[in-house]
Amino acid sequence: MNIGDEYKIGDAIVKVSQPRIPCFKLGIKMNSRGFVKDFINSNKLGVYFQVIKEGYIKKDDDLEILHRANHNVSIFNVSNLLFLDTTNYLEMKSLLDLKILSPEVEENSNPAVLKLEYRRIIIFLSYLFNNLTISSTFSS
Repeated sequence: MNIGDEYKIGDAIVKVSQPRIPCFKLGIKMNSRGFVKDFINSNKLGVYFQVIKEGYIKKDDDLEILHRANHNVSIFNVSNLLFLDTTNYLEMKSLLDLKILSPEVEENSNPAVLKLEYRRIIIFLSYLFNNLTISSTFSS
């Protein structure tokens, strides 16, 4: 499933926009501090869809591809870069250059903001994983 692919399900039309990870509340519900970390490490994350056309969906409706995006950037690729291959800056920049990500990610694409976001993400991940070293080096 690629970013930008469009699907029909029931009467609705949706477009793949970005990966979805479980929030910390699911870890609390599962009574497991490491639940979110394990979920991210599995790289089997959910998907956010943008609704192109509203419509009714029934539980037995099939997901039918209407349009494939003209690139090969999958949900797997994006989640891998965001959470597992976090130092692959060239690939991250290439991904941002495609201008296919959700507006929330796109608005953080300037180098100064990326540096701040990088630091924030590293601090968050180091807390989550308890084994990352925080480095102040980042080249744009």
